[in-house]
Order: sequence, then C-alpha cells, then structure tokens
Amino acid sequence: MLYFLLLGNCHILKAQAINDDCFSATELTNVRSWCSSNGFFNNFSATPSGYGPATCFSSSGHDVWFSFTAIATDITILVKPGSLQKPEIALYAGICQGTIGELNCKSNLVTGGALELYKGGLFPGTVYLIRVQGEDASEGTFDLCLDNYFPPVKPGSDIITASVLCDKSSFIVQNVTGSGSVPNEFKDAPCLADGFTNSETNSTWFKWTCKDAGSLTFVLTPLNAPDDLDFALYELNGDLNTTNRTLLRCEAASCKGQTGLKEGATDISEPPNCDKGQDNWLAPVQLEAGKNYLLGINNFTIGGNGFRIEFGGTSTFEGPVADFEILSDTVFCREEQIGIKDLSHNSTGTIEKIQWIFGQDATPSIDSIQGDKTISYLKRGQKFIVQTVTSDKGCVVSTIKPVEIQCCGPLHEMNLYSDTTITLGDSVDLHAEAFLEGNQIFYFWEPPGLIQCQGCPANNIKTFHDQVIVVKATDQYNCEAKDSIQIRVDVKRPIFFPNVFSPNYDGINDRFTGYGNFVVRTIDYLRIFNRWGALVWEGRNIPANDEKYGWDGTFKGREVNPDVYVYIAKVTFIDDQSFIYEGSITVVR
Repeated sequence: MLYFLLLGNCHILKAQAINDDCFSATELTNVRSWCSSNGFFNNFSATPSGYGPATCFSSSGHDVWFSFTAIATDITILVKPGSLQKPEIALYAGICQGTIGELNCKSNLVTGGALELYKGGLFPGTVYLIRVQGEDASEGTFDLCLDNYFPPVKPGSDIITASVLCDKSSFIVQNVTGSGSVPNEFKDAPCLADGFTNSETNSTWFKWTCKDAGSLTFVLTPLNAPDDLDFALYELNGDLNTTNRTLLRCEAASCKGQTGLKEGATDISEPPNCDKGQDNWLAPVQLEAGKNYLLGINNFTIGGNGFRIEFGGTSTFEGPVADFEILSDTVFCREEQIGIKDLSHNSTGTIEKIQWIFGQDATPSIDSIQGDKTISYLKRGQKFIVQTVTSDKGCVVSTIKPVEIQCCGPLHEMNLYSDTTITLGDSVDLHAEAFLEGNQIFYFWEPPGLIQCQGCPANNIKTFHDQVIVVKATDQYNCEAKDSIQIRVDVKRPIFFPNVFSPNYDGINDRFTGYGNFVVRTIDYLRIFNRWGALVWEGRNIPANDEKYGWDGTFKGREVNPDVYVYIAKVTFIDDQSFIYEGSITVVR
C-alpha cells in the first residue's frame, strides 16, 4: 500500500541519465550471444557514482549502470566504443541499497578500441551489475555485447588433454597459450606443417563421440579480430583415448577474421597465405554415429587470445542428459516449497558427478547429490535452476530452467492522493509511504533529474512543466509497490512595463524598465523608438525591477523632449520560455 502526502520549496538538479545510479541500472534481459545496435547506449549527462572509482578506472567519471541475471557460470562482456573512445568497465555483485563488491575491472587507456571483460564462477539466477564510463570522465556513445555460457572442461594444448564435448552448445575459450608438452601435433596436417618448424604455436584440442549421424559445421570467431585462427579436424581411429587419427579437414589460410566449416564451401584444405580462391572456409563434414572425432585449433598470431566456437549441422554429440522437471507449476510464492524431479541420465555410460545451483536466496542454494529435490526462495523475481552433469568420459553438460517467484502477501494495495497544481516557480513536497512484506524499503523516484534524495520516502519537487512523478518502493524481499502523481503547473508570467515616466532627477520614476517577480529570469533586450521609428535607446540582459539599468530619457547624451515613445522588449522566464512585449511610454518632465 503506497500513499502520497502533499506537503510544500527547493531547487532543481541537473538532468541525469536514467541509469546514472546503481539502483536505476538498465536491465539487460538477453545475455546469451547478444549485442546492442550501433551507438545504442551513452553516458551523456551522467554524474559520478557515490561508490568511488573502480580499481582500474582513471577517475570518478560519468558512469552508467546496467544489470543482468546470470543464466550460466561464465560471462564475456564487450564494450564497443562509438564516440566514447576509451571505455572503462567494471563488474559487480551485491545489492545497490546495501553492499556491492567488484568482481573484475578492465580499461584500455593506452590502445582504446573495443574492450572485453571476462568473469567465471557466476551464480546462475543472481543479479550482477555492469558499470561503464570513459577515460578521464569523457562522454560518448557505445555498444554492449554479452555472452553468458557454460564452458566445457578447460581444454589442454595436447591431444591427450583435449576437452570432451557433450553437445553442440557454443562457448568461449578465453586464451590459448603455448603448444603443450607434446610439440608439433599438427605434423600430419599438410596445410599447417612446413616440415622445418613447429607448426603448433598456441593450440587447444577438443574431442567428441557422434551420437546421431549428420553434417557438422562450425564458426570460429577470434576474440581479437585481427588474429589468424587455423584448425585441423580428424576422425579418431579408436576410442576417445587414442591419438591415432585420420585427417578430414585442414585450414591454414591467413585471411583474418572468422573461419570454420560452412554450407556452400567446397574446399577440404586451404594452405597458408590468403591467395585468390581462399576465403577461410571449408566444406562441412558428414559425421558417422558411434565414431569419435578430434578438432585442433591453433592461434597462429602471437598474443594467445582466445576464440568463440558455435556448432551447427544435423549431427549430434554423445553425452549425458541433464534434465529435470519442476513439479506443479513454474510460478510460486516466496518461501513456498517447490518440488523438482531429477530426470538426468546417461545411456552410454555413467554419471560421475552432478551439481545443482538453485540461487543465492534459495534454500538450499546448491546441492551435489543426484535425485529429486525440494527447495524454496526468499525473494521475489525470476530465478534459474541449473543442473550440471559430468559423465564418466569427462564431458560436462548443463541445463537451466526458470522459476517465477511472487510476493503473495496481502500488503500490496496502492492508495494515492489526487493530483496537484502548483504555480510556475513554486515547488511541492511529496511523501510516499509503502506497506510491503518487508520493512527495509527503498524508494526510487522518476524522473531522476528532479529528485534530490533517491531512496528517501520524501522529496521536494520543483518543475516548470506538467510532470508525472513515479515512485517504486522495493523491500528486502524484492517485493514492490508502484504509484504515480501528476503535478500540473499553472503558468503565470507577471511582467509590467509602465506607460509613463518622468526623468527629472527627483529620484522618483526617473528611469524606464520592466518589473516582475522571481519567475522573470532576464530582460534580454529593451528597445525604445521615437514616433518616426528611429532607435533612441537599447539595453541588453537587464535584470527586472532594477531601474539603474533602464532608460534614463536621453538620446546621445541629451534629454529627449516630452513625447510618446514605443518600446519593444524580449523577456525570458525561469522555464526558458521567451516572449515579446511592446507598448508605448510617455515621457513627462
């Protein structure tokens, strides 16, 4: 239940970006291989955060905030600068109304350009915060890209330490450094081997068993765009532990950018360089059920940067099945008991390890025993249940399902007093009172540019235009109440120009000017003309009510004759609106 009380004087703050503060962070709902459009975000008019600069930031600057709910354990965040040339980014966990902790921070103050931040070990279902600003408090536009994923077991640089893949889920390898303990493992791949030097520089290896026969395609995207990625694809002549293999595809062309297998390509091998006819792409491969395959990827470029891999085609990879069923429904109340039926299995082997992640406000938050579960959640919101299964062959597969948790208590009604009207230049005190399931209540007011105290139940609002004020109250259980009030502004512009004055130096009515109250910002100009249309006097940027800046009844240093004159004035008011006033003034002596 939320009440507004009208009380009644203050000043206006400068306009701010809507996501200028941690608690007003812009929510990013798509976190799997998502990018914003060009120049979609900016930090114009943002103010320095009260948290102080992040550890890698150049200063406290014009930072803006974003939030996302993790749906997997690893996240890669990319900031692509538009007019914001040298971005800085930090990732946080915690609650804005309480404590937040920095998880990672990246800047590229020397090179500029795109900026990438990676963090593993996230807790699916938990809300995280992203903070972006420019070097030395600069402003500009930028794009954001997010990729939240479950990585496979970290691959090694030798065939015997290859990562076993269970399915075709896309993932990112952050870096590939060195050729491992067994050198030159690409010696049987003619496009990569030159016969004189070690063809394996920065390698990583993957292997899998085909479950359903069909085509295989994939796309390799270097994390550092200019890097040269090469690869060799093999069929293993035996089980997953053998190194005996037959080469199927070999790609060593140095055409920069993406590479892989794709429909429409016809080459089965491309040698080094980027000669005519080479395009970095080879023909798809037809996989056979039950057979084992090996993929070696080599970053020929010095630097050890990683890559993203996305699989396609009609074939499938063999592995355990991570699966469960949420009983009864997918919408529950806070602290309600939720039943989960475990459906995980492995038809081609055994499950050696299982991990459940329910969320930080769940009871329990994690579990490592196979079987059915009963859990509950303390806070409202969309939650994610994650099940990760590891097979006896060492491959890891995960599945995630959402659960919606609601505040079901009776204290969520809204009562609101009627809208109010103020006179231009005045302000009004608003007091919001929320009754929610919890008692630790934070009040977020919109629009933020008019607000002095975010989080407070009361604010003094000064506006020069009709305005809707919205307040959202949130308690420690994330329960919410929201309401709004309309402030109408009665626009009155009191400005007065006399029609007669007597410049006779008696100290009374000796100068001609305009008069008004505090809503008059300035008289931009005041011009006096005689009856023949000649300009007699002009004043600019005149404060209202101050006669010493007005016309003294002279022209070129000589007193004008008693007569009727014409004035034209432009007046600007505190709401930035300007108007022209004109009339006649009689000079008497």
